[in-house]
Amino acid sequence: DMERILEVAKGLGLLLRFPKSGLTSKQWDYYFRYKKDIGLANQVQGIFVELHAGIDNHGLLNPNEEGRFWKNLAKEKIGGIEFHCMNDENSFLYLAYHGGLHQYTRLFWLRDVAEALKRWELDHQKILLNAKKLGIERLLGVSLELAAVYFNTEIPDAYQPYLKEDHKIIQRLKNLCMERISGPESLFITGRIQRQLYILLLKPELHYKWVVAKSIVHRWYIGKFLGGH
Repeated sequence: DMERILEVAKGLGLLLRFPKSGLTSKQWDYYFRYKKDIGLANQVQGIFVELHAGIDNHGLLNPNEEGRFWKNLAKEKIGGIEFHCMNDENSFLYLAYHGGLHQYTRLFWLRDVAEALKRWELDHQKILLNAKKLGIERLLGVSLELAAVYFNTEIPDAYQPYLKEDHKIIQRLKNLCMERISGPESLFITGRIQRQLYILLLKPELHYKWVVAKSIVHRWYIGKFLGGH
């Protein structure tokens, strides 16, 4: 309900930063086919809010699949108010999915994965099975490998057969992440090509690669003409 959200946000002094204001209903529908967030800011108070409509991503995780993360919810109290949230297994898998998708360009994302491995009692067989059902097992694999490199975490035995089975691709993804982590924040032509190669390697299916290739054009159009970031 984007019109209502923007109206409430405006009342709080938060104005739309991206995409540009004045989009039609059709343009909003098109925008959310390839983007999942909007940016709001109160420049007087120095507040920026990124509001997400989902966690799906161009064929890597489809909108109808993301509901798996919201099954068997846990409860947490924050400021005396009880909230529903992902359980530990789904939280861990989401951390790996999100940070891995961004190649861990912010190392605190990888630190979160490493700390979860150290502190939480997780059912790793369940996590791997869920990752395979969602088709994001390579993101899980590269996250485990990188946590071992940067934070000296032990990779649980439950993952070892999979990591051996997909060893070549996982190592290539890991190297691409390490290059990105140690490289410049802004991507130039070579970096952009490597970024797209990384995304294409996250799933083996040709249909996925076709969806990713198409999305490049659409995301360029959104950035150029609809004010997407």
